[in-house]
Amino acid sequence: MANDLLHVDWVFVDTIIILLLVLLLIGVRVFKSIYRWRFSFSNKALEQHSFHRPQEQFRSQSLNTKYWKLTKNTTLTNTKSNNDVILILSTTHKKRLLRILTEGLCSYGFIIVSLRITKKASENINHELHTLISFIINNSKQKGLIRNSNYALLEYSHSWFPYKVVLSDPNNTGLILLNPRMKKKHMGILEEIFNSQHQHPQLFYIFSKRSFFILKNKNIKLYKKYFGDKRENKIELITLEKSNRNFKYYETILLGILIDIIENKMIDPKFTGST
Repeated sequence: MANDLLHVDWVFVDTIIILLLVLLLIGVRVFKSIYRWRFSFSNKALEQHSFHRPQEQFRSQSLNTKYWKLTKNTTLTNTKSNNDVILILSTTHKKRLLRILTEGLCSYGFIIVSLRITKKASENINHELHTLISFIINNSKQKGLIRNSNYALLEYSHSWFPYKVVLSDPNNTGLILLNPRMKKKHMGILEEIFNSQHQHPQLFYIFSKRSFFILKNKNIKLYKKYFGDKRENKIELITLEKSNRNFKYYETILLGILIDIIENKMIDPKFTGST
């Protein structure tokens, strides 16, 4: 028996133990990364209202959405001077970032309507998106959950978003795009907005500096290729230098930027230029 123990390949055993410890360490880091945020709101003053879309009131051949949620801070919305709605529109499943932003913005006093849509077809999407937004705003207003029809739109998706339908809406106070996908065929629309004499609401691009790990965000590169560091009253480019495309670990900084944009550059009528 003692001779058998002496013939054990201890180097192999040590290697297996080291590999298991490394896998355990990686597993712990992944677990902490995934579950570092709560799956529910910690602010007990926030109340949520979920609405399933009545098919008989809004029929769409191009867009699909099963329901939307309205979240408000019951202790602040009755006292805060501005009750403009922030409509968060997403076509992705990145729920954690949107949940963090929703809780932070509501805790500050804004009313959030969150909506995830999928495109069934490309035809008539502009008209139907405008109809859907109007339907949601009017429905929430009729139920007494919001006071007016004004809204700022925060968009987070990996597909092209129709800017004009939102920017031409008189109730829209501004549009914020988080890491939008930029393509050459869409640059002409932005050029048209830059050169237009029409007084569009504020349009903000917020990009992360990186895409994955050390890879640069190619969407910034394409934007700057066409427009450089061009700034106007209509459009502003903001870059989070050390963040990746999901804004992981930079959610608090992103939240502060959003509050500053919405409160000081969209709602405030005295704002006349970008910083």
